[in-house]
Amino acid sequence: MKRLLFLISLVLLPAVCCVGQNRADKLTPRWMRSTVSSRYSGIRYVSVTVPNPSSRNVSAEALDQLSRNIQKDWTISQSVRSNQTDMIQRENGQLSGSERIQISTVEIIADGEPVTVNCMLADEWWGQKSGIRTYCALYQVAESSLAIFDKVYPTNDYGFSPMIMSIIPGMGQFYKGDPLKGSLILGGCAVTGVGAVFLESQRKACKDQMSQTHDINLIKKYSADERNYGIARNVTIGAFAALYVYNLVDAVIAPGARKVKVTPGGVSINF
Repeated sequence: MKRLLFLISLVLLPAVCCVGQNRADKLTPRWMRSTVSSRYSGIRYVSVTVPNPSSRNVSAEALDQLSRNIQKDWTISQSVRSNQTDMIQRENGQLSGSERIQISTVEIIADGEPVTVNCMLADEWWGQKSGIRTYCALYQVAESSLAIFDKVYPTNDYGFSPMIMSIIPGMGQFYKGDPLKGSLILGGCAVTGVGAVFLESQRKACKDQMSQTHDINLIKKYSADERNYGIARNVTIGAFAALYVYNLVDAVIAPGARKVKVTPGGVSINF
């Protein structure tokens, strides 16, 4: 059995790697379903969705949607007036030319007055929602002109945590943002597990019936049934084992839905 499971894992590894990335690219980013927390006060993460965007003006359309979201949902306690700038520095030291980050600005109306708010793109995603081509973007938005932006990068890597969670089949896939795959794995393991138990109970019943009769014809029938139930049980156990191994392997190496990782250090505007 150990050799069989090892061979199964060798077959599954390349298959999971090849199919996993294509599927991950189609998954809705995790930041669209949950809140991203900033390491700094004065920074909020805001996601926007632009249906049927124009390829040429998608950035402008996203920023326009962002300004409407901010104006609708935020309470601006003080006017944030600033000019767009490319001059940025780390908390400690200057950024090199290759590290320069573009800060955008959006105009909103707060207390009847125009206010300019700084924002920085954290991640973007093209996908389909309800059959409609959609552009989604996640922005860091500064509540103050002195706010420090997070250093972020998008990733599909979730480490080994999903494997630990996949001790319960499918939980790692749910955690990585793929509920369909998680449901199929959980359901498959449940069906094969229950099936193996049922087939074993039927095999034992045939064995008991065989021991309680002296009719040679019935003995032959019960013996054949016991053997068939035993074979079916073994096949079902093998299917359960293969699916469970796939569940663990997939939880580790298959990329999950995109998420934004906030790293130590930050960047701030230098006026």
